[in-house]
Amino acid sequence: MGLFGGGNSTAIGPTTYNVGFNEVQGPAASVIGDGKVTITYTDQGAVAGGINLAGQALDVGRAAFDTGERTFKEAVGFADRSRADSFNLAGKALDINKQTNSEALGFVERRQADVISKFESFASRTTAQNDERIITAAKWAVGAVVAALVLPPVLKRVAG
Repeated sequence: MGLFGGGNSTAIGPTTYNVGFNEVQGPAASVIGDGKVTITYTDQGAVAGGINLAGQALDVGRAAFDTGERTFKEAVGFADRSRADSFNLAGKALDINKQTNSEALGFVERRQADVISKFESFASRTTAQNDERIITAAKWAVGAVVAALVLPPVLKRVAG
């Protein structure tokens, strides 16, 4: 079979020549040099198909570039929104922490005031009770002294 699907090959000496015959539709060029004949044929349909394929490849490349650019812009936007959301979240966390600390401090202050108030109340009751006990003890002591001093002579008279 020949170079372009037709014709035949003939061997003359050590060199093989391919001779092919096809119908030529479209431009053809013939170049002769150094005793060799070269016929070059350009298929316009193949060239048009190649140009079309190259155009489609460029379109795919452009679409890929556009997609990459859009993806990059979306990623940058996402990163920016994430940064803003992170700062907002951190701010809210600080506000909640501040509020929690304030409430805890208020609780401690209220409990401390309650404890101090209870200690003051206990101290005043203890003082009043101690005063009352001291007075009672003094009465008993005075009564005992009086009894110790007065009763022996009275009992001697009564017994005597």
